Parts: sequence; C-alpha cells; structure tokens
Amino acid sequence: MTTGYNIREGSTMIAERLDSTVFYAVVDELGEVYAIRPTLDQAQEMALAAIDYLDEAASCGHPAAGGWVRARRPIRVVPMSADERAAALEDGTPVLDREP
Repeated sequence: MTTGYNIREGSTMIAERLDSTVFYAVVDELGEVYAIRPTLDQAQEMALAAIDYLDEAASCGHPAAGGWVRARRPIRVVPMSADERAAALEDGTPVLDREP
C-alpha cells in the first residue's frame, strides 16, 4: 500500500489512503526533507512552497540547475511518526526552515 500525497505540476493532488500519524513531511524524490508540519493542511502549503523553491532554482541561470531540479521532482507529502521526525531533524534542518 502506498501512503502519502503526491504534489504534481499545476498543484494537482492525488490523495491516497493515509494511516494514522503524528506529523507530515514534505520530501523530494531524493529524500531531502523540505518541511515537517503537524497538520496535513500546513504540509500541503509547504509542498507548494517547495515547488516554488525548485522553480526558482531552475530559473537561476546555472547550466546544471535544470538537471538538479529534475532529479528532485516530484515533491510529496508523506506521513511521519514522531521517531521518524526526530531522526530527520538529527540529519539537519529542513530546507524551507533554514535561515536565508
């Protein structure tokens, strides 16, 4: 069974069955965590912010930017337990929560 929500181009969402969880993580295809939020609504908002972040990176003008961005799509919202959240935070601050 697949759990989570996929955020796709044009902000179309495909909802799938979610198990009971404590947190929701916004992640990319490579597993990079962009945000961890306590509610699904907040995580969906952050998923759209992550898409904007990648769109901005793609348009920066660097020759490798397009490939860097393509490797990270799609952005997904996935359920996360408290233990998984703690482990993710040990790995570092989520991308969208970092100081500019």
